[in-house]
Amino acid sequence: MRLFIAILLSNEMKTSLIEAQNVMYERGLRGNYSPEENLHLTLAFIGDLPRAEPVLDALSTVSFRPFALTLEGIGRFGDLWWAGLQDSAALNAVARRVRRALAENCIPFDRKRFSPHITLVRKASRDAAGIGIAPAAMRVEAISLMRSDRGKNGMIYKELGRIEAEASGEGDYNMKYQIIQIDRDSWRIEDSGVRFFLLTGTERALLVDSGRSVHNARDIASGLTNLPICLLNTHGDMDHVGSNAQFDAFYMHPEEEENFRRGGREGEILPVREGERIDLGERVLEVIHLPGHTPGSIALLDLSRRVLISGDPIQDGRIFMFGRFRNMEKYIRSLEHLQAWRDRFDEIWPSHGSFPVFPELIDKLHDGAIQVLEGSVEGEAMEVHGNSIRAYDVGAAVFLCDP
Repeated sequence: MRLFIAILLSNEMKTSLIEAQNVMYERGLRGNYSPEENLHLTLAFIGDLPRAEPVLDALSTVSFRPFALTLEGIGRFGDLWWAGLQDSAALNAVARRVRRALAENCIPFDRKRFSPHITLVRKASRDAAGIGIAPAAMRVEAISLMRSDRGKNGMIYKELGRIEAEASGEGDYNMKYQIIQIDRDSWRIEDSGVRFFLLTGTERALLVDSGRSVHNARDIASGLTNLPICLLNTHGDMDHVGSNAQFDAFYMHPEEEENFRRGGREGEILPVREGERIDLGERVLEVIHLPGHTPGSIALLDLSRRVLISGDPIQDGRIFMFGRFRNMEKYIRSLEHLQAWRDRFDEIWPSHGSFPVFPELIDKLHDGAIQVLEGSVEGEAMEVHGNSIRAYDVGAAVFLCDP
């Protein structure tokens, strides 16, 4: 796939660019005009790569604050006509950070000097001197990884993921997250070491968890779908309920209420239990109860896609098993209980660690958890969130347990 990193333009800025293109055409300039949906500012051109994930991982290390872009003049490189931008130290700094992140992660890209411009016409037939451009400015709040494919009528661009600007000024949300589209109707939002999901059907959309650092998951989801949005929590740990306050009510297993209410959290719990189904419209999700990590931990089986959305119990990262609400014996029984569904999913979407993972991980976690319980694996003393714990690396994951 051909990849590039870009800033997508506001509607106001696109309007000014289209007006300039119209004047060019009226004056007889022919060529390959950039369609409105393809207008963008390239920060780095990568070219052909087999996978996008390494680029998204590199982008996740780039930090920036919102900044302004302002159109300024029209120019040309040979037979390519472009719109220019006012000199911006912030823009140049972001381009340097993006390119440095690519280089540090050994991702090849075009290293020609960054010369910010927005392509208007390629293979232009004649000069277009004297054409101006209406002033327009925009606030840059995201950087996007784009894919380009050759279609019947030209290039087709698709956004594969983005990073958001950090907070700047009173009233902004203090957050940094990535939005990554999984398929036509599914997105994962990567948020400070945890991920949550947006799933859409034909009638409504479902957020699966609401983030850790972000507190506006509903707004993020509204930017991706026009469908009515509801929320389900896989469990009540604080890194999964960051935006629950945006919802008056949300789905949760009733045995999770005590864990969720810690710290005075409010909101109406709409109880869901194992075997119940949530229909989004031509997309049905079945609830599976997996106690152990917490009393009311649940997973969702996406029936038509053969995907298990597992929450925290099934992952290859660090599984928290210390503290009041954890129970290793119940966790092991939940892994055994999950065997009844094994022929109904081919892929697992976890809330932490690698994405995706696959059903054979369940057996490895089961064997590792038994080793921890029986004391046949050595633990390492460490401190997590002010708690003295022991970490047991069983290969498939690391269990963090009471000492």
